Parts: sequence; structure tokens; C-alpha cells
Amino acid sequence: MSETDPAPKEPSPAKTATPAAPPPEEFDLLAFWIQHKKTILRVLMVVVLGVAGWFGFLGYKHYQKVSSEAAFADANSEEALRKVINSWPGSAAAGSSHVKLAALLRDAGKLDDSAKLLRDFIRDYPQHPLQAGAVAALGATLESAGKLDEAMQSYQQVLTGHPSSTYAPYALLSEARIYKAQKKNDDVRRVIEQLKKQYPATPFRNDADALLAEIDNPKAMLTGGTPRPEPPPPPKPVPPVKPPLGPGPGAPPIKIQPTAPELPKNLVPGTPPAPTTPPPAPTTAPEPTVPATPPKPVPPPSATQQPVPPPPVAPPPAKTLPAPPKAPSAAAEPAPAQPSPSVPPKPKAD
Repeated sequence: MSETDPAPKEPSPAKTATPAAPPPEEFDLLAFWIQHKKTILRVLMVVVLGVAGWFGFLGYKHYQKVSSEAAFADANSEEALRKVINSWPGSAAAGSSHVKLAALLRDAGKLDDSAKLLRDFIRDYPQHPLQAGAVAALGATLESAGKLDEAMQSYQQVLTGHPSSTYAPYALLSEARIYKAQKKNDDVRRVIEQLKKQYPATPFRNDADALLAEIDNPKAMLTGGTPRPEPPPPPKPVPPVKPPLGPGPGAPPIKIQPTAPELPKNLVPGTPPAPTTPPPAPTTAPEPTVPATPPKPVPPPSATQQPVPPPPVAPPPAKTLPAPPKAPSAAAEPAPAQPSPSVPPKPKAD
């Protein structure tokens, strides 16, 4: 090739032919199953176990709820309530058992044990529906124990944590009562005004008015300045009437001493008794005369029938008078025995 010959021209890149793309392969399900079979089985097993565990958990929760509520409904003693708390911890019935047991202990005078149970309930059951009532009950328990500062904190917790509950006006009234015990009358008026303003329809309004009246009118004066009449004194008890002692178990034995019959004064031995006149017969009113009924006619006896004689009438018994006692006679007395003359004994023959 000579130098004058032109150089061969290179083809332009735009005119070069590009190779065609291979057609897309179809998805082979069998090949995918064979390739990822173990992974798919493991995922399915985890899903099945998760669903089964979830349903098992729901079933246990339902069983726990039903059983614990039945046990709580039958628990009325301290031992039964503690059994519910220990057997179903964390359940709603166990939380309710805390509050009920605290009330039983408070009524029994065990204020420290009651306050401890309420504090445990407030800490362990923050979502329980009795949370506000438990805080208010803790304040009442501490107030009964004389711990007024701690009780005031509990009432403040009710107002800040549960302002819309039914225990909020009760907490305000309890605060006013504590202020009155501490002789802080200005704070009492302030709290009562807050109670009337925030809770105008509360049933504790009457109690608040009565508490305010005790402060404004300490001598309990009526309108016009006259004191209230004192209630009448209670009636004195009537002493019981003792029944007379009779021949009962508590009566002393009655001793009867026999006495000799008294003889008439005119009766002297050896003399006949004086005749006594019988008492006059009592006069009786004459009986009304009743008309006699005529006797029934007796048929005449027949010729063959013998007349029956009337029965004999017995004569009246003769009255026998007691015989007078005989006078003692001298002839009846025996004569004294006279001594007989002594006769000499006869001599015996030799």
C-alpha cells in the first residue's frame, strides 16, 4: 500500500450491530420449592407456633379471669382474700381483693396493715379501675391513724391524678376536715368554695355546708341569736319489778310447825258438854213457781195383770246423840288389899 492510498475508515460506533437480549425465563415454581423448601417450612412452623401461642395465651387469660372472679365473689374473710391474691397475681380480681382486704383490716383496727395493702395495690395495679378509690381510701386510713400530713398528700394525689372521678369532691371535703382539725379556718373556707365551684352537683355539698356552719357559728345559734333548744333528756330506766318468791327454785323452804287443837273453854273433864245451838238456816229467795205438768193417765190394769205394789220407803235415819261421859264412881275403884293374918306352920311328925 502506498503512502498516497487513503487509510481504511473505521466503522462508527452508532452503526455497529448490538447483540439481541435473551428472552426472559419463565418462573418455575417447582424449582423454587426445591431450592427454598427448608426455609419455607421453617417460616410456616414459626407462624403456626406463634398463632397457637397467642390463642393459648388468650385462653389462659380468659380462664384466669373467670376463675379469679368466681373466687373473689366467694371470698369474704381475710384468709380467702389472701388466697385470691396469691393464687391469681396480676389479675383484676387480685387487685380488687387488695382493696377489699384493706377495708376489712381497717374496720378491725389494723390501720398499718390496711395502709400497706393499699400502697401495694397503688404500685402494682396502676390501670385498675379502683385506683382512684384506693388512693382515697389510703388517705382516710392515714387520717384515722392520726397521720394528717400523709393523709393530705393522698388527697392531693386524688385531685391531681383523678380530678374527674367521683372521689375528687370527697378528697376536697376531707382536706377541709383536716384543716378544721388543725384550726385553719381560712383554708377550710377556701377548700369548700373550691368544692362548690368545681363540683356543684356533688352529694358532698350538704356536708361541706355543715362543716362551714360549724366554723361560722361555733355556738350553734339559730337565726336571731337564740340558742338551739337542747334535746329532752332520755327517760330514766324503770327498775324491774321483782316477782314474789313462791315455791320455785329460788324460794326458801316453808316450814310448817304442827300445833295442838284448842279445846273449848267450857269443856271440863267429868261434865257433859254444853248443848250448842245449830246456826240458823240461810234464808234463800223463793224459787219461781213452775206450773206442774199433769201426770200422764195410767191405763187401768187388765183382769189378768196383777197390780205392782209401790216400793217400800225407807224410814229416815235416827239422829244419834253422843253419850255423855260417865262420872268416876267410888265403887269402880278397887279396894286396897288388906294383909292376911299369918298362920303358924304345922309341926311335922317325927
